[in-house]
Amino acid sequence: MINRFKHQGHLWAGAAITDMLAEQLLAREKPDCIVPIPLHWYRQFNRGFNQADWIARRLARQLDIPVDSALIKRTTATPPQQGLNRKQRLKNLRHAFQLNKSFSGSTIAIVDDVITTGSTLSTIATLLKLNGATKVYGWSLARTGLEKN
Repeated sequence: MINRFKHQGHLWAGAAITDMLAEQLLAREKPDCIVPIPLHWYRQFNRGFNQADWIARRLARQLDIPVDSALIKRTTATPPQQGLNRKQRLKNLRHAFQLNKSFSGSTIAIVDDVITTGSTLSTIATLLKLNGATKVYGWSLARTGLEKN
């Protein structure tokens, strides 16, 4: 379902899985805002939408939490992460993101479609923590099995 949503634009699949995630998050601590993992403008143009932003906006409506899609910007058009191990992914993401504005004392939920090695989440969480975030959560529709690399 995630592949249909992400690569074929089947929004019904994304809606079904996102609604299940929202149901699980209702009983948890609410962050101050939701920040989707940004796509580079070129990849978003080719795909037609940013799936993390779409998920974040649907979650925000259901959980009554604001979305800040402008907080983090992807500055580098990195090659796709699929097929790379954790070390390669971290190298691939070096200097790929920048903070667009300041904030402090915020609890932030970073949203992505799938967490594989956690490299993207870790890179952005570190950037947010270094700039004043007090707590950072990672929310996703799925988590792949842990790698041995």
